[in-house]
Amino acid sequence: MKKIFYLICCVLTIFFCLTGCSSKKPAITDTSGLAGAWYGCGNALGKDSSFRADNLCLSIDNQGGFVLTDTEQSADLFHGTVSIDSKSNISITADPAYDNRLPKGWEELGSSGNIAYRAPDTEHLLLTYGDISYYFVKEGTSIQEKAATSVSPLLDIAETDIWYSSPDTPESTSVYELALYDKYAELYYIDTESSEQGTLLTNFLYSGNEGDTFSFYTYRDDTAQLPEIFDGLPEGISEIEVRLSVSNEVLSMEYDGKSLSFYNNVIYGLNTSSTAYFLNNTCFYWTFDQTRHFCYFATDDADGSLCLYISDGARNDTQANTICGQVTVNEAEKSILFTFDRKKSRVSADKDSSLFQTFRTLDEENGNVLRIPFTLKDTKLKLKTKKYFGRNYTFALEDYSS
Repeated sequence: MKKIFYLICCVLTIFFCLTGCSSKKPAITDTSGLAGAWYGCGNALGKDSSFRADNLCLSIDNQGGFVLTDTEQSADLFHGTVSIDSKSNISITADPAYDNRLPKGWEELGSSGNIAYRAPDTEHLLLTYGDISYYFVKEGTSIQEKAATSVSPLLDIAETDIWYSSPDTPESTSVYELALYDKYAELYYIDTESSEQGTLLTNFLYSGNEGDTFSFYTYRDDTAQLPEIFDGLPEGISEIEVRLSVSNEVLSMEYDGKSLSFYNNVIYGLNTSSTAYFLNNTCFYWTFDQTRHFCYFATDDADGSLCLYISDGARNDTQANTICGQVTVNEAEKSILFTFDRKKSRVSADKDSSLFQTFRTLDEENGNVLRIPFTLKDTKLKLKTKKYFGRNYTFALEDYSS
């Protein structure tokens, strides 16, 4: 009997050890699990936009052959093969038939080498070489289908995507900016007494969520002055859980038993580094459909969202038709997402007018959102609208509030 009891205990011990160890293994443990198209997310961990990954696509076949592509330039960067050497390392070898290039920070990897990897599930992949980590999300849809998708747990938190903390004391000038995107968030330090743009402190790359509890990969540099709630965050790469919730126009970020409150720009009114701030309360003239249209950006008082209003008359023409669209600025992709607001536009424009019909048609033909690449330098706004209006435009922005 004792022998049988001893045998059962041994079996159970081995079982629990195996199940305990398996929970710590990455979700992808062989090359076949890597097969598919992986799209880059945000910037490299803890890095600014010079380490951008949103334009990268990693395509891997069932035999381990892969191509790294710059989707914006429609150019192949690297051809090679990949294999999983261990539970934490991937080995890559370049195809010498191609002129191969690697993303910024990975140049020293050369034609072959090992890259550390983490796979929290079968849809997310963090690849690290040296101290540069790029994050990829597996997609089963094309770039065009992906662009038409607006479902995002992060963007669904609230109408406003850019949030600001208040100084801890009246004498303090330390303010933090939290920017939410579809698959990541970025945290900046803002000096309210300076006109300089904010300083990136770190980013949070989305891994998953259950309700308002979000799992992120993030990075702590010991030189970055993170908010007090992240005092317990270890240096280097971490996978953390953060609670993000909105109530009464206040976004609460909670981590490790501490919390930090953020407010939208309508309530707080802070001068910030965001493009939306610089566009707000500016105006310009836009000629299309053989009509000179007066246009202006303004913030919706109800929900704090940025809107673009387009009129078929002059600035103070009260009889002109004016349509409205909600504007979301994707800072990482440098694109403006324009969503035509039919309900609001019907109040200020004749639905049979040429202006209303133009944007209704564009709205229906493009999945209810116009994605417009842009550049903003000083007061010059360039919009790449050739897809929608047959040409690109450059506007000189003026102050609309005066």
